[in-house]
Amino acid sequence: MLFRSWNGTTFKLERMVKLDTMARSCAYSPDGANIVVGLGGDVGRGKNKKDGAWLVLNQSDLTVAYETRDSKEWISVVKYSPDGKTIAVGSTDRGIYLYNADDFASKGKCKGHKGPITHIDFSADSQFIRSNCGAAEILFWSSDTGEQQTPSSTMKDVQWSTDTTPLSWSVQGVWPPYADGTEVNASARSSAGTSLATADDFGRIRLYRYPCVVPKETSFTEFRGHASHAMNISFAHDDTYVISVGGRDRCVFQWHNEVDGEEDEASDDDSDSDSDSSEDSEAGEKKQEEEKKTQV
Repeated sequence: MLFRSWNGTTFKLERMVKLDTMARSCAYSPDGANIVVGLGGDVGRGKNKKDGAWLVLNQSDLTVAYETRDSKEWISVVKYSPDGKTIAVGSTDRGIYLYNADDFASKGKCKGHKGPITHIDFSADSQFIRSNCGAAEILFWSSDTGEQQTPSSTMKDVQWSTDTTPLSWSVQGVWPPYADGTEVNASARSSAGTSLATADDFGRIRLYRYPCVVPKETSFTEFRGHASHAMNISFAHDDTYVISVGGRDRCVFQWHNEVDGEEDEASDDDSDSDSDSSEDSEAGEKKQEEEKKTQV
């Protein structure tokens, strides 16, 4: 397994390092000095001895600064808190492991999810965590102890540093009617807080206005390129690009994103195209369903 660092402006490979186990997730520290990498994967060879381990790389040369393992299952998501003091490590064993970022000492474990951890967000003040799992749950935790925060209504006024949990109030408008909770694989809010990008099981990348809370009344712009399901998505730090990652097509796409200042200069016709693309997409899906019925 090779870990590669690319320049998003020149599109050139800058550094790479060979890992002895497949990696499934990574995240930069807020100061950009370190990269935490979650390990685990399967390509038909069964379990690896380092499934569930995670390591910290020095960004400058990709040397390993630290490595440990508390889970025996794949690490599906890793994230630093906004203040850079906490590392959250989500595993397919349904737990979220919390560590101090300075000495990597364990702080606690979030236990209570019924499915593998899929997404994690920290609150803007770094005090809380919200998470999604494969069982379509959204739960809340203390980032200091891992204690679950109940009832969840106590979290309604919390401001979140990121919005990567597809199952949350602010992104409920992205879900189609009668969805089973698996169609949208990933979501990401822009740094400016005005746009939301999603990646779904049909290989589609969609761009919405944020927040996106009203189903059926939400317009979007849709982009295609992935030959398989799109598994993850993220905005660049300055919102100039959107990065999407495919599943079986094993592709990474970099999409140019027009920031709000540029969009404001666009004509009214451009804003209308969002609604048109939404209607065209829905019409296309209905046509496909009708064709399938006809074939049957």
